Order: sequence, then C-alpha cells, then structure tokens
Amino acid sequence: MTSLPLLIAIALFAILVGAILPVIYQLYQTLKRVQILLATAGPNLERTLDRVGQAAERFDRIGARLEGPVQALGPVLQAATKVGESIGGSGTWLRTAASIGGALAPAIIAGVSALFLRTEVRSGRDGNQVGDDGQGHAADL
Repeated sequence: MTSLPLLIAIALFAILVGAILPVIYQLYQTLKRVQILLATAGPNLERTLDRVGQAAERFDRIGARLEGPVQALGPVLQAATKVGESIGGSGTWLRTAASIGGALAPAIIAGVSALFLRTEVRSGRDGNQVGDDGQGHAADL
C-alpha cells in the first residue's frame, strides 16, 4: 500500500502539471507567431530602414544647400523684427489716441449741436427774442 504523503505529492504534482501545460502551450504558440512575423517583416523592415536612411541623406543635402541663404537672410529678418516692433509700438499709441478721440468726440458733437440749437431758439420766427412778451418782461421758457 502507498503512503498518504506520497499520494498527496502525486496529486499536487498532477495539478501543477495540469496548470503549467496550458501556459507552456500558449507560450509556444506566441513564440511561433513572433517567429513568423519576424520572418515576413524582416525584408520589409530592411527596405523601410533603407528608405529612412535615404530620406535622412536628402534632408542633410537640403539643409546644406539652405544653410548659406538662411545666413544671408539673417539681417533681413532682424530688420523685419525691428519694423514689427515699431508697428507694435505705434499700435499702442494709435489705440490710446482712438480711446481719447472716442471719449471726446461725443462731447464735442453735443456741444456744437447745443450751440446751433441755442442760436435757433434765440432768433425766433418774428425776429423778437423768444421769451420776450413785447412789454419788456421775460416769459418763462
């Protein structure tokens, strides 16, 4: 007869093997798919890397060609920056002047309108002063 501890050890070993076998099988399938992917992607990857290298060489050539003209444009860009700063400063002045004009214009227009309206009211229709009742007494306006 077999001892109880030996039976427990065999049962635990069977459970462990039963749990590990699916994990090992899944790992095998994953590694197999990775191998197939690398086998098919390898040539594509090499072509892609070659194209990236060629594009980098083109960028280097373009950069070398543009380096001289860009350095020559440096003073022009500095002058344009100064002009832009000048325009920005005059923009502040212009906004200030517009604010003052916007505040004063209605007051000036109202004053001129009141002046002409007062002149028309004083002259009257018959040439007499409005508010004069003809006897030298001023009537209420």
